[in-house]
Amino acid sequence: TVRYDYQPVNYVLLAGVIEKVTGRLYADLIQQEIFKKLKLTHSGFMPELFHESNQAFGYSGPINNPYAKRYTEPSVNYNRELGTGNIYTSAGDLYQIIKAVNQGKIISTASLKALRNLDNGQYTAGVYNFGGYTLTHGVVASQSAGTMIDTSGQNAVVLLANTDKITQGLIKNLYLNMIKGV
Repeated sequence: TVRYDYQPVNYVLLAGVIEKVTGRLYADLIQQEIFKKLKLTHSGFMPELFHESNQAFGYSGPINNPYAKRYTEPSVNYNRELGTGNIYTSAGDLYQIIKAVNQGKIISTASLKALRNLDNGQYTAGVYNFGGYTLTHGVVASQSAGTMIDTSGQNAVVLLANTDKITQGLIKNLYLNMIKGV
């Protein structure tokens, strides 16, 4: 049985290692190696989003009324998310990032294959890998992000929501219905 224990601190440590090895700030590397390389215009680091005029706000109401209460995340909290959740992006930019990763434009396909060595839906290298497609899901500041994309990048669902009530099941159902043509 394969087990994992997701701990955000591991990504903070990894970001620190990257800075130490390269001598550059993690945010600068992401900006140069991903955002600029892919020509992304709707992505950045928190708390820069607070200066964007078209930002979405998270809501944290009950399940029967999820938009009852606007959620406010103190900007200092994003410091703890370095390497995990302090990047903001649009659905289109997120699709481009995942597609580029899958196509070896960010990390070599050999390295990606080694990292995603399980294809039975186990969480590995930031995704739930099912062989022909991957599923992602994350929640921060009462906002959800979920994707399901095939390895070719031709079939994808990218769902960003301003509530934390979005589930992996919803993302998977949307993807499977799209594939079936429903």
